Formats: sequence, C-alpha cells, structure tokens
Amino acid sequence: MWCNVGFAKPILLECKNDEPLNPKIDTYNYFSLDLEKKKFYYPAYLEVAKGTCELGNCEKLTKLDRKLPFIKENAGHLYLGREWKDERPLFDFFTFNKQNLNLVYYGNLIEWMDGTVVKTLDYYSCNKINKFPF
Repeated sequence: MWCNVGFAKPILLECKNDEPLNPKIDTYNYFSLDLEKKKFYYPAYLEVAKGTCELGNCEKLTKLDRKLPFIKENAGHLYLGREWKDERPLFDFFTFNKQNLNLVYYGNLIEWMDGTVVKTLDYYSCNKINKFPF
C-alpha cells in the first residue's frame, strides 16, 4: 500500500492487461513511480504470445522511455497523463488505485487505416517488482 511517507527509491510496477484486444497475447506495461520527487516514467511494454512458441521469439518488447506528467493525487488514486496535438488532438491518461494497484488507462492513440480515431479504455492489474525484466 502507498502512503505519503518518503521513499528512497521509485516504485516499479508490472501491469498486465486484464482484457486484451487479442486474447492470444498477454500485454505487460512497466512503470517507475517516484511519489516523493513526482517523477513518473513509462519505460516499456511487453507483448507475449500465449502457448508454445514454434518460430523464433514470441515476445516483443517496445521501449518508450516516456515521462508521464503528474495531474493530481488524492488518498486513493494517482492521476498521470498528457494531452498534445500531432495532426490531431491526442491524449493518454493513467489512473492508479493506490490500495490495490489496479490501473485504468484511457487514451486515443489508436487510429484505423481509414483515419478513424479509436478511444481505448483498458484495465490492468499491477504488481510491485524489484527490477524491470529488460
């Protein structure tokens, strides 16, 4: 459980998508949260194909090293996210539940081939980890 007591090191989280778009692939997002210094990073995500891997490596790591701006914090939640414009308005927001480490992601980064912008709402279960697996 988090509290407002100072931490020496950032909290590292591995968050698994509870309801992935493709049920044959598990998706893990990694976060570094320094509550004391208000520095928050989203360094990478990992996709892992379920089942036996018969051809090459069935994992794909995508490194992002993305800083997540602090929005606000209350007793139960930490809110991070950003809005910007890159040919169209974009946003991604991350809400961490401080008690059970669940994460809700809301964003509009996906665009279909026909130009349709898709807003996504994803739910993740997170666990504290000692170090990133990459």
